[in-house]
Amino acid sequence: MLAEERLARIMKLLSQQRTATVQELCEALDASESTIRRDLNELDRMGKVNKVHGGATLPDSQFLADEPTMATKETLAVVQKKCIAKAAAALITAEDFVFLDAGSTTLALAAAPVFAGRIAVTRSAEVEALCRAGGFPVLRHAEPRRSDTVRLGLTALLAQQPDLQGCVFLPGDQPCLTHQTLEALAIGAAPDTIRRPAAPDGTPGSPVLFGRDYFAALLHLPEGSGGSAVLRAHPQRP
Repeated sequence: MLAEERLARIMKLLSQQRTATVQELCEALDASESTIRRDLNELDRMGKVNKVHGGATLPDSQFLADEPTMATKETLAVVQKKCIAKAAAALITAEDFVFLDAGSTTLALAAAPVFAGRIAVTRSAEVEALCRAGGFPVLRHAEPRRSDTVRLGLTALLAQQPDLQGCVFLPGDQPCLTHQTLEALAIGAAPDTIRRPAAPDGTPGSPVLFGRDYFAALLHLPEGSGGSAVLRAHPQRP
């Protein structure tokens, strides 16, 4: 994709949601973090966006540039995070594999008792420590790419559970995630399906549940790509 096209797509996305993180832009444009950061530097130089910690916003948008520390985040919306964790944990079976990114909401999910016997995959030292304290397996790695996280985690779990039927990608903090959304993902899930929620306007979102038929593609993602590469290859899937 040409640089001009990437810049135009970044501006279109920002015009729709006002702010965007680097990770969101990497997924949307299937580009590396270094490429997205260079694009944001250029747009910031042109005065079209304001660069902020971890992403960008339109110049007239309100955005908190100083991100709270992890310890501070753990004290915010505690009840809501526990509710999200309880709802998510209730939908996880012994055959499921859940990817946990770093975040205060996913810390609450990792702490749920139902995770005994599960595997958490993370780059976060806090999540790793919490998992080990709870006595259940955790895979912490330092590889830089999303494709590495998927490959390492799914390979590790399949070695333990060859009959695994599905996996859920649950990235970072998702404070708007609801019990109803997670239930909707689970309903109708099967090895040959991809399940993901949608916004009221029909725009697909996260998290995503991949059936077993897509494991081969997840294990051989293009370098630096995440599960979105599989979604683009199978747009007809619900």
